[in-house]
Amino acid sequence: MEKECRRCFRSLPLSEYYQHKQMFDGHLNVCKECTKNRVGKHRQDNIDRIKEYDRNRPNKKERVEKVRQRRDWLKVNDRQKYQVQIVAPKKKWDKNNPEKKRAQTILNNAVRDKRIIKPIYCSICEKKTRLHGHHDDYSKPLDVEWMCAICHKTFHKDLDNS
Repeated sequence: MEKECRRCFRSLPLSEYYQHKQMFDGHLNVCKECTKNRVGKHRQDNIDRIKEYDRNRPNKKERVEKVRQRRDWLKVNDRQKYQVQIVAPKKKWDKNNPEKKRAQTILNNAVRDKRIIKPIYCSICEKKTRLHGHHDDYSKPLDVEWMCAICHKTFHKDLDNS
């Protein structure tokens, strides 16, 4: 699917536009190149004000308060509790499922390195959401079907019942 940039009037694929949830099609109306140029020009024109903002940003009251709240939360919520509830079960699963873990790692690295482009729509319900890569065969880690969490869970439920 293509879209016309409001600034340069070029017709470009949606991958050339930044995502924006409030827009009708989920992407800005200005292409990445025009957006980068506009932001760069704004930075050049206002460099003193931006540098001042960047210098003072770590000391803003809201940020300091968030760090303090997080520190207090960690004191109250014991780190051992986190270890027992989250880290230990994950390590156990990793140890018991080395083939699945290997396939997940290879797939995640391929997505990160842009060797595989992760779609934005579920292959089953076509909902635009965060997707899971479903492996039919873990010996082929890059051969996946992209599904939303609900469809993935339903798929495995149906698979187990058959």
